[in-house]
Amino acid sequence: MHRAALGMRWSTAWRQQISRWKRSAYSALYQTRLEYILRAMNIDTLIIGGIVTNGGVASTVRDAHLRNIHTILLSDGCAAFNDEVHEATLTSLGSVSDIVTCADAMDMIGAAS
Repeated sequence: MHRAALGMRWSTAWRQQISRWKRSAYSALYQTRLEYILRAMNIDTLIIGGIVTNGGVASTVRDAHLRNIHTILLSDGCAAFNDEVHEATLTSLGSVSDIVTCADAMDMIGAAS
């Protein structure tokens, strides 16, 4: 398992950085300071969930992959407007991201602590 946000504690500085972050595209990384913050804090893995699996979630996962940031996608931590689109997107993203349930991610975080 990658050194990651898995064992990271949410510090006040981290929350302050994220609270100033504004997104201008579907990807959480595109034209934001998020990549800079992750690299400055030596974080190489993102655990990703979100509202629209085939929208911002997929864009962020793919963008992170292109930037050599490991991702863990929460299969039950995101959704689409229909189940078929959600499942198809998860299948598609399986080539660039680990896909786990929220419960499995919590177990990984616990094991890394």
